Amino acid sequence: MNINIERIPYLLNKWDMTREIAKVIHSEDFGQNRTAGGRLVNFEVVLNRDEGGGIRNNGTGVLTLPHDKIGFRFLDYVKENPVKVATKDPQRPKKQKLVFYKRKSYPSESKVATLQKTPYVDPDNEEKRAKVLYALEDQLYLNAVQFGTFFRNQYPTREGEKPVPRSFSIEWEKTFVGDGVARMEFDYDNKLIRLNVSPPRIIIALRRSCAQLGSELQDIDGYSISINFSSVQKIGTGYDSFGIPCACIHFLDFAVSERGLLTARRLFRHSYTSCFG
Repeated sequence: MNINIERIPYLLNKWDMTREIAKVIHSEDFGQNRTAGGRLVNFEVVLNRDEGGGIRNNGTGVLTLPHDKIGFRFLDYVKENPVKVATKDPQRPKKQKLVFYKRKSYPSESKVATLQKTPYVDPDNEEKRAKVLYALEDQLYLNAVQFGTFFRNQYPTREGEKPVPRSFSIEWEKTFVGDGVARMEFDYDNKLIRLNVSPPRIIIALRRSCAQLGSELQDIDGYSISINFSSVQKIGTGYDSFGIPCACIHFLDFAVSERGLLTARRLFRHSYTSCFG
């Protein structure tokens, strides 16, 4: 069942609303807070965004519940026990009463099935994950990628002598200035650092202009280098001898190169081809 929500404070987000509604649905007084399998009832809250832009909502939203029985029970419950929420606005310190009523349209079968089969996730954890993904969504363009080892030209010869700083020996290098595009991204869900490499745009444009959709010339080789978070020992940033910003990742395990086909929208990886240490 879909239930409309109105008079939502504009500064609240979907996780704030999820926490407030969970206080009702998952309370002992509600009486139907668990599924037949013993899990807490799952539900979804969607807030309508303000047309003026920004992160505020427009005061309305939709609550989706997996069963009509729970939906009618919820509507009866909030009539007797109104839900009041803090506004987060210092100029309006009083709590605001929410308005709920049944929506004419029904949720899709796929959404209902998802809510029935998936467990309820703590909104605190979901909000934390969303903030991490937002912080990591930007990709870094790379001029070059180098793999190698650290070493020292000399070691201390007497007690108390400090070791000289380590140097970096390049074992493999690829530059991308005028020869392809390389981006570094953080794949938080899979706990990977990815270096995605694609051919130069001019080559892509030339091949697409002379090839028909589905032909072999339309498929352009690209590859991705992946590093597990768990294998990263240190990450250092600074400038090289030419004053160019650089980042050095010291990892303990192998980096994996995945080769695939670059289409009009994304890189499809299909096999492991080599490893770099």
